[in-house]
Amino acid sequence: MYKQENKAGVKQYILSLAVCLIIWVLCDLIGVVIKNSFVADIIFIVIMVIVVYFIYVHYCAVFVYEVTEKKFIAERKIGRREIKEEILLSKIKNIYFSKPTKLPEHIVYMTARIFGKNNLCYIIYDKGLKCLVIDPDDEMRRILKESLNG
Repeated sequence: MYKQENKAGVKQYILSLAVCLIIWVLCDLIGVVIKNSFVADIIFIVIMVIVVYFIYVHYCAVFVYEVTEKKFIAERKIGRREIKEEILLSKIKNIYFSKPTKLPEHIVYMTARIFGKNNLCYIIYDKGLKCLVIDPDDEMRRILKESLNG
């Protein structure tokens, strides 16, 4: 019926680089304050490994959202690895286009955005026990609203 593909954009990549530069400056300041550059270098390396993994998982991933006659399918592809969530439209309890006050414990994020959580969609399913967070375009939003109402 409808298929959407999302990737992180240039804006997300530039913001990620800015965060890396800020971490670098902060680690240099830590080294000056504690007068031990070796400890500051270790802190920098540990933090950068975490940040680079975070960027890799989001920036290199391709997110595909698809609505068929009976299912909503969300996929995250990173190289050969794929994570796929399939939800029967009949099992969707509610769809929120802003963050709900109470979220279930089991949440799966399928968003390309690293920073800025605007325009996210929260799909509550399986009797309200699970939540899928996606970043749909306007057409996908319209189709999801119609599938919930119809």
